[in-house]
Amino acid sequence: MKRMIGAILLCAFGAMIAGCAVPNSGNRSSRMGLTQQTRRSPSSISAVSAKEYFEKGQYDRTIETANQVVSNNASDGAGWYWLGAGYFMKQQYSESISALKNALQFVPDAPAWATTINNSYYYLGNSDLVLGNYDESLLYFNRAIERSPNKTPSDKSFLRDLLIGKAFSSLGLGESETAINLIKKAKEVADYPNYSYHLSLVYYAGGDKEKAWLYRGGRGMVGAQVKDSSNTGVKGAEVVSVVQGGPAERSGMLPGDVITGLNDQHINTAVEFLSKAKTLEPGKTATITIVREGTAKDFSVPVASAEAYMESDPAIAPMMARRKVEAGEYQQATSKNTLDAYAEFLRAHPSSTMRKAAFTAMSSLIKKQEDPYEGYKKFVADFQDGMEFIPSTYRLSLIGPEGMRVNDILELLKQGIEDTVVAAKIRMQNGIYKDFDAKEMVALKKMGVTGVLIEAMLDSTTRAKRAQEELQKKKDMENLLAEIQYAQQKLDTMKAAREQQQSRPQASSGQESGPSLGDTVKNCAAQIAALEACKHLPWPANSVCAATAKSQFPCQ
Repeated sequence: MKRMIGAILLCAFGAMIAGCAVPNSGNRSSRMGLTQQTRRSPSSISAVSAKEYFEKGQYDRTIETANQVVSNNASDGAGWYWLGAGYFMKQQYSESISALKNALQFVPDAPAWATTINNSYYYLGNSDLVLGNYDESLLYFNRAIERSPNKTPSDKSFLRDLLIGKAFSSLGLGESETAINLIKKAKEVADYPNYSYHLSLVYYAGGDKEKAWLYRGGRGMVGAQVKDSSNTGVKGAEVVSVVQGGPAERSGMLPGDVITGLNDQHINTAVEFLSKAKTLEPGKTATITIVREGTAKDFSVPVASAEAYMESDPAIAPMMARRKVEAGEYQQATSKNTLDAYAEFLRAHPSSTMRKAAFTAMSSLIKKQEDPYEGYKKFVADFQDGMEFIPSTYRLSLIGPEGMRVNDILELLKQGIEDTVVAAKIRMQNGIYKDFDAKEMVALKKMGVTGVLIEAMLDSTTRAKRAQEELQKKKDMENLLAEIQYAQQKLDTMKAAREQQQSRPQASSGQESGPSLGDTVKNCAAQIAALEACKHLPWPANSVCAATAKSQFPCQ
């Protein structure tokens, strides 16, 4: 079986659509761009037929056979795996998720099954991504990334695809910058033909259409899926299909037509037509010259905007649909224009792109209240990430732990309590205030906060942060020691398995079982040695060292 390289590589090799390249893999392709390039995984004897059907692209037969396997033996991990893979290729994502979760429950965590486990996480991540379950998809992509080696070209290609999946999962959670950085990282890992198109999707979903069109190459679309001409006598872009209801179909273009010209410019290849079609201006008319059954014809094709096509792309379609719902609900909140209405919207849509707008509106409403401080205090308690939307004077007043905020300190001074006593109470709290800059310290002085109190707040902040750092150091060291212990247990298990394997005659199973036990033993031993060395590094270098050791020497 081939690994599904880039289930969300939406514009891959092969056939292309005007404004977007898509895979040309026969019945194995889909709107998601599903190409296959999966390393073989071990199978139980009863699941071999399902595996063979899958490799032939006969996904209905794969599902039928795998269902029979798991009906006979509900704990057959291989059967559940091939059932999930078959459902995935048929775009029955909910069914695929259910089957693959069962596969992970019954497949042994052993080197021979490492590829099956990684592929399962990969399929699960992409299935949840298409369904808009971004928290779950991010979890599965992270698990696959943690387990995946990064040595061979195939490893690097798979890691690239996982990073792409993680990028779109992060995008769905409202983390546009994270998504962009992951896309760029994926490009560094392996060859990435769809880099520009995926960046255009990320920018489009993030609301930056200018950059989206820049990376896509333009806004134009004529709705014709093309490939290089198969007619040896005619060079050009052969129409594979036309988008239903799209400009090309409405103009009379048909599959089999060979495009040889666009606005009096000669077309020799599908890529050439694709790049020129993107640059067309929506709303205008393009003249497309085609050859049909040896006769040249010109068609006047109205150029459409690629926006609808982009929004229907499976990588961002769920989030775009969700955004439309959010936009409608935000409009309702603005029509009511009350704190409760905005708060209800924010709780319903915590990752909304309208979050900042809602915070701004709420801040303006609070400012008009009789006691703005109390209003802002409640606002910060409910939405901690809204602090920056509070006017600077109130923002300073609200800094500090509950009960000893700056405003609470001023109240104590008004009651006649000496600043030295208040300073002692601040230090007792051991809470985080802020590393005040010069401008903020001047503002605090104007508010009546003495130098003694500012010093106490800075000291409390330093000690609290140091305590947090020490706690994190302790936690990281405990994790590191646990990882060493786990790797040692794996090493002992692998050594025992190798000795058992060496003591019996070798039989050819015809299966590719991944890394040999010998290689795994070496990796585990190397990982333990590296992790032991990491223990002696200062924090946080020891955590970075441990992550590198696990990546370089996968003990699986």
